[in-house]
Amino acid sequence: KAYKFIKKEIVEKYLNDWADSTSGEVEIATWHAFLDQFLSNFVIVDITLSDRHNPNEVFDRLNESGKRLAIIDLVRNNVFQRVPRDESAGGSDNFYSQHWLPFEEELKTAHADRSEGKKKDQQVDGFFFPFALNKNPKVAKTGVVTDLKKQWTNTAPRDMVAEMREYIPSYFVWLEGEQYPVRIPENYSTELTQKIGHLHQLGFPGTALPFLMRCVLEVDRENIDQASVARTFSILESFLIRRSIAYQEEGSGYHAIFKRLWTD
Repeated sequence: KAYKFIKKEIVEKYLNDWADSTSGEVEIATWHAFLDQFLSNFVIVDITLSDRHNPNEVFDRLNESGKRLAIIDLVRNNVFQRVPRDESAGGSDNFYSQHWLPFEEELKTAHADRSEGKKKDQQVDGFFFPFALNKNPKVAKTGVVTDLKKQWTNTAPRDMVAEMREYIPSYFVWLEGEQYPVRIPENYSTELTQKIGHLHQLGFPGTALPFLMRCVLEVDRENIDQASVARTFSILESFLIRRSIAYQEEGSGYHAIFKRLWTD
């Protein structure tokens, strides 16, 4: 695609502009001037891989100290390193269209109250840290990609994607935005819906997100009843009000509490 773009939109376009109106030919001096300018300002890198190279591994190494990539780019690469080239029913192309792409498109869902600015940009990358904390409460924010790779050592690629995708609805419940109620499942009880709304209105700390996500995920899994989670959220609301309003605390230490609260 890059070659065709350069050939059509740059080379042929300018050669046509510079061609003599009568002969249709470009003067050799003009052509050399073009080549000098083009080749002195444009770099093409050709990377040839043999069958023993994993292209995703090469991608990982090239970008390790290069251009900063989004977390989802790095996670995607780690997942695809595990996809066998000779996987039945289409190999990596099939895996991409049937497993990875639906996950990515769902995570990038365009919510009406998050369609512009910082909120839209943060929606995708903001998912992975609370997800990773639910797998390993000790993971640091800067080590999310590396830690997930370790956690998935013995996990099949499609199971990696399925595991992440299962967390998306519980993540959306807690996304900031004026229209957060539409992201609360309709099958939740009035009590649980109200308690979720109270935490939104209170402005829960971001460090609580891993715990809050896990609570509603386990409700969806039917591993815990809605009344228990509603009571938990009521206690949490009281805790946050006492800490932030009554005692004027700034929230220091919250991360240490919430990152392993579900496990505890």
